[in-house]
Amino acid sequence: MRLKLVAALVLLALALAACNKKQKAQTIGEGSTSAGAGSAAASASPLPTAATITTPAPPAKVAVDQTAQVIVYGYHRFVNQVRRPDTEITPQMFEQQMQELKNRGITVIGMQDFLAWKRGEKNIPPHCAIITFDDGWKSQYDVAWPIMKKFGYPFTLFIYTEGVRGGHFGGGEAVTWEQLAEMRDAGIDIQAHSETHQDLRKPYDKIAKKKLSPPEYEQWLQNEVGRCKDTLEQRLGALR
Repeated sequence: MRLKLVAALVLLALALAACNKKQKAQTIGEGSTSAGAGSAAASASPLPTAATITTPAPPAKVAVDQTAQVIVYGYHRFVNQVRRPDTEITPQMFEQQMQELKNRGITVIGMQDFLAWKRGEKNIPPHCAIITFDDGWKSQYDVAWPIMKKFGYPFTLFIYTEGVRGGHFGGGEAVTWEQLAEMRDAGIDIQAHSETHQDLRKPYDKIAKKKLSPPEYEQWLQNEVGRCKDTLEQRLGALR
């Protein structure tokens, strides 16, 4: 009986020793594997990072105040003795009117600024005025322009090309192409005002003294508008 007990104890001790040895071997193996994996991860090259492409944001749209108020002044001839008050004014009265705009705090803007405002592209002052001169009288160059320069006001000339000096209606009181070029070079806005300054609502050519048929009237309208613009561009460069 004692031998059996001793044998059992010996076998139990051997089994425990074998178990501890196996567990130790497993622990060593696990530690080696972890170290190897860590070493491999440390030695591997990092993955390339894709560059971030930034799309520029579109420019913010201008918030345009459409409640601004604009008044347009149209002038023709500047004379010392007024006989046609519908189209004539004395230099003194004209200068007084320009001064009044300044006194009242009304900003004078250019026609192109007004059109940009109408297109929703820019703001203009809450109360402003536009000054225009029609037809191309010489007094616009001699009288009105110096006054406008005094106040620093922009303005627009509406020219009918046959009314310029040398044209069908261009007499001694008409502006010359040289004077128009000088004003253009100074930044004055020059625009088309038809070719012969006729009433475009009526199918009648007063130069040819002829009543126009519908096809003739349509062609005449195109000539009045198109040829005026073409002539101005040939003489003065592209219109704004």
